[in-house]
Amino acid sequence: MEFYRVLENRRTVRDFSGKEVSDEQLRRVIGAAFKAPTNDHLRQFEFVVVRGEERIARLVSSVAENTRNIQQAHLAAAADDMDRDEYAMFADALPKQQRMLVRSGCLVLPFFRQKDCPLCRPVEQGSLNYFASAWAAVENMLLAATAEGLSCAFRIPIGDEAEHVKRVVGAPEGYEFTCFLAIGHAAEDARICRQKTIDLDTRRPLVRCESRRRFRNLPAAARSGRPFGPKPPGCGTSVRKKSPPTVESRGRFVSSGLSRSVSSVRSYLGPPNPGPPPGGGPIIRNCFALPGCSTPS
Repeated sequence: MEFYRVLENRRTVRDFSGKEVSDEQLRRVIGAAFKAPTNDHLRQFEFVVVRGEERIARLVSSVAENTRNIQQAHLAAAADDMDRDEYAMFADALPKQQRMLVRSGCLVLPFFRQKDCPLCRPVEQGSLNYFASAWAAVENMLLAATAEGLSCAFRIPIGDEAEHVKRVVGAPEGYEFTCFLAIGHAAEDARICRQKTIDLDTRRPLVRCESRRRFRNLPAAARSGRPFGPKPPGCGTSVRKKSPPTVESRGRFVSSGLSRSVSSVRSYLGPPNPGPPPGGGPIIRNCFALPGCSTPS
């Protein structure tokens, strides 16, 4: 697929068909991560791939509760001050947070090596270089998946989710969890939220009409000669407060533990690390401490 068409077609999709992603596609998508720039040129990324809805459900068991108690509560409180499209996106996305990860059937867990200071206690902006490199790698994966005809959705961990994942997969000290990355085939009725793009000449939003695959300008009143002009109609205006969407939490989504069979969990790896992680310990050459884990041939 031509590059700019890939950029145009990339969308977050939260409704998956359940069709399996092939190993060949997955290798190419993960391989794209190692083409991204990194601040230290070492590309110290690790990827754990979990397949199978039941296994994924056990790994993400806390997502539904965190979404309901933290994110949806904040959404309801902030609804009156949100942009209409922003609110519509969150109203659609939050109830699907756990379901999208499970239904994809293929969940990628990206890890990166964080040095010098804890991720959540940066000393300066440069302390986030490793985090920024990890997200550059994730963006490459999103674009590669689009080129493969696949769809993606990611969730940035909140609450106890990151520590839970690190504990389950045995991530060594010094490695941080980036996000839950669901990769799969979009359902036929997948909902795609309206996309806002920017007119570079006037910096005024354009509204994308997804159903007709074309753009239309907002009214001329939205124009401004300043770099950051006034908000166009509908942006930042009040919307009717709605009851917060509910989170699906079926019984199978709240079990704990993770089955670690070789058929369901694989580690797709980058270059060998040059030395042990901070604090000592063995050199991580092949994978995290996942019993039965193997690398693809």
